[in-house]
Amino acid sequence: MRKRWIISMVAALLGAVTFALTACGGAAQEGGEKVISALSASGMKREFSLGESFEPGNIVVTARYDDGTTATLSSEQYSVDASACDMFTAGEYDVVVGVEGASARCSYTISVAPLPFEGEYLVVQHAPELFHIGDAFRSNGLQVTLCGARTDEARVLAASEYEVDSSAYNASEEGSYPIRVAMKGSKISTQYTVKVRKDYSKSFKLLAIGNSFSDDATQYLYDVAKAYGVQDVIVGNLYVGGCTLSQHKSYAQNNQAVYDYRKNTTGSIITKPAYRLLDALREEEWDIICLQQASQESGQSATYNSDLTFMLNYIEQNKTNEAAQVAWHMTWAYQQNSTHWAFPVYERDQRVMYESIVNAVKTNVLTNDAFDHVLPVGTAIQNARTSRLGDTLTRDGYHLTLDTGRMIAALTWFTEITGHDPNALPVSVLPASSASVEDVIKESVSAALRYPFSVTPFAFEGGTQPDLSDYTKLKTDFTAGYWEAKRSDALITEGERVQQFAATAQRFTRETLPVGSVIVLQEGWRFRAEAWADELSFARPYNVLRGYTVVDESWWENFTHRAFNLSKVTGEPVTAEEAAAAFAIYVPKAVNYK
Repeated sequence: MRKRWIISMVAALLGAVTFALTACGGAAQEGGEKVISALSASGMKREFSLGESFEPGNIVVTARYDDGTTATLSSEQYSVDASACDMFTAGEYDVVVGVEGASARCSYTISVAPLPFEGEYLVVQHAPELFHIGDAFRSNGLQVTLCGARTDEARVLAASEYEVDSSAYNASEEGSYPIRVAMKGSKISTQYTVKVRKDYSKSFKLLAIGNSFSDDATQYLYDVAKAYGVQDVIVGNLYVGGCTLSQHKSYAQNNQAVYDYRKNTTGSIITKPAYRLLDALREEEWDIICLQQASQESGQSATYNSDLTFMLNYIEQNKTNEAAQVAWHMTWAYQQNSTHWAFPVYERDQRVMYESIVNAVKTNVLTNDAFDHVLPVGTAIQNARTSRLGDTLTRDGYHLTLDTGRMIAALTWFTEITGHDPNALPVSVLPASSASVEDVIKESVSAALRYPFSVTPFAFEGGTQPDLSDYTKLKTDFTAGYWEAKRSDALITEGERVQQFAATAQRFTRETLPVGSVIVLQEGWRFRAEAWADELSFARPYNVLRGYTVVDESWWENFTHRAFNLSKVTGEPVTAEEAAAAFAIYVPKAVNYK
C-alpha cells in the first residue's frame, strides 16, 4: 500500500526527513518483554507554506503496548518520515511515525498551501495521465506555462525551456507516480501525477466481501464499467447484513454457508443464498477483491487488528488469480439526524464519525502493504454533503440513497481502481433523478481521489456565510479546562482531560451574546455550548463542527447562561491561544453592545 497507493497523493522526491531513527530505552521493541501494538501522535505541525522546510512541530508520540499500558516516547525512541512530502508542490501529504523494530506505525496528513510568495511558478496542462502496464512513458501534448504568483502574466514555455523527469515512473507495476517538470536554468519546478493500471477495457472482475454498505457501493458498478467501455464485466458481492470483520473471519474459519452471493454478469443482479466465502473466492479469477469493516465499527481502530490480518491471509491463500489486488472500502459517516443504534459511539456527530473512520483507515490500512487501493467513498460522500444536496445522501440515516448516493460510491470504486477520470462518466448512465446533480457526483469523486482523507467543500459549509462587515468581533478569552453544566463547580481546570479542551473564561448571557450574533469556527475544531437555566436546570448539547452558527431564539431557548468548550476533532492537546484563533463571536453592530 505504501508503495502503490499513497504515492498517488505524494511526490517521493525529497530525501527522508527522519528524526531519532533509533528506538531505545523504554520503547519496548518487538521481541522484548512488551510489544508495541499501536502508535498515536498529537501536537504535530500540519500546515506549511509552499517551500517551507518540513519539521514535526511539538509532536507527542504515544505507544500502546500489548498488555494495555501506554507511554509517551522520547524523541530518541521514534522516527518521523516525511520522505513522501513535496514541500514545493501544494497539496496534502502523509507523514509516517514509527519505532525501529516495531511493526506498529501511525500516519498523519500535512497540507502545503499554494503560492504564499512573490515569484513565479509552473502550471502543467494536457499531460497524458493514464497509462497501462507495459506502456512507455510519454508526455506528448504537454503544455507548461510560466505564471506570476501575484500577477496575471503567463507565458507558455517552448519544449526547449523545460525538462521532464520521469525517473519515478514504473511501467511494470500498477501505481501512481510523480512526474517532475523543471524550468531549465532555474529552481522553478512543479509536478503532476500519472497512473499505471491494468488495461480494464476488455475485462473487469471484482468481488466485494462486505454487507449492505458494499451492496450500496456495487449496485451501479457494472453499469459504470460498461459506460466506460469495459466489454466483459463481473461484479460479485458477498452479503450479510451488518457483517463485521470479526464475523467474516468466523464464517471463513468455519466454512459457513451464510452469505447472500449477489452476482452481476449481464446487467442484472442474481442472488444465490447460503453461499460460502471460499466458493465465491474460487469461482472467478477476480481482478480486485474488496474488504471493509461494518459501519458501526468503521471508526473503531481497535476492531481491525487480527481480524483484518486473518482475512488478508485467507484471501492470499485462496484467490485463483495470483495477480489479484486487494482494496479497502472506506465507508461513510451516518447522516447527522441518524437514529442508528451505533451513532452514540461517535457522539451522534457526523464529523466525529468521519474523522474516526479516516484515522482508523490511516492506522490500519495505509500501513499495510497487502492493500493496493483504498476506495474513499466516505470522503466522496462527505464532499457531496457540502454541495447544494446537503445532508440528504442516505435513505434511512445510514444506507445511501438509491440514486445519487449509490452512483457516487460506484464511480469512486471504478475510477480509483482503473485510473479513469471521474469527469468522463457518460451522463446516460446516471439515474434520471441524478441527472441534475451530475456536477456534484463528478466533483465529489474527483476531489476524494485527490484528497482521500479530508473534505473538499463545494462552498462554505451550511450555506452562504453572513456578511460580517455589519458585525463587531467580540473579544473572547479562553482558559485551559472545560465547562460541565451538571456540576456546581462548573469550570473544570484539573484532571487528565483538561489538556484536550479550552473553555471561554466567562459564561454568556442574552445581553452579552445577543440574538443575531454569529459564531464562526475553523475546520478541524468543535465546540459544545454548555447551557444553564438555573442551578438545577442545565443542558449539554451535542458538539458543533459546522463553519458558522447563527444565534437565534431557539439557540437560547429558556437558558439564561451559556459557555463554550473548544476541542480539536483529532483529540490533540489544545492551548488557549489556539482556541482563540479558531473560534470567534460576531455581534451585530446594530446591537447596543457594551
